[in-house]
Amino acid sequence: MPADRPRVLVVEDEPALAELYGIWLSGSAEPTVVTDGAAALEAVGDADVALLDRRMPAMSGDEVLAAFRERGHDLPVAFVTAVTPDVSLADAPCDAYLLKPLDRALALDAVARLAARTTLPPEQRELAALVERRSVIEDALTTSELAENDTYRALLRRIKRQESEAGITVDELPPELFVSPLSGGTI
Repeated sequence: MPADRPRVLVVEDEPALAELYGIWLSGSAEPTVVTDGAAALEAVGDADVALLDRRMPAMSGDEVLAAFRERGHDLPVAFVTAVTPDVSLADAPCDAYLLKPLDRALALDAVARLAARTTLPPEQRELAALVERRSVIEDALTTSELAENDTYRALLRRIKRQESEAGITVDELPPELFVSPLSGGTI
């Protein structure tokens, strides 16, 4: 895990929200708050974890995250958004998906759990991210919608392959690593 106070990059295009998130996190983390994608790309080098607004005007959160990865920044990232999740989340490269309005407790918990993931080997961290996305999708869709969805079934296959690659099953991952409560059914 990073130091006792993980360095958190907060990227939020609404200045008042960005400032609020920074205040919330300042007691247990070292937040760096920026309000656009360009500033995020400059500030990411020092971060352990990022909370990233998914919808921003000049550069979307998806574009910012893609640029992070292209530049070799592999920190855990939570999308923070008002966009209701759907099955397309299966292919998002984020580690967690948080819906606005975000509250202080969830922000603090998400940062702590994502910071804890930095101690995992990359294969296990990817498994945790896939399972987290699966949980969010399962909470957003009905059982019948899931049963008929090829993208969801592909995500389940990816999770099985990732378990093999990681040398660990989902059930063996500590539950305290997950931001979203895991849905019922097979983990």
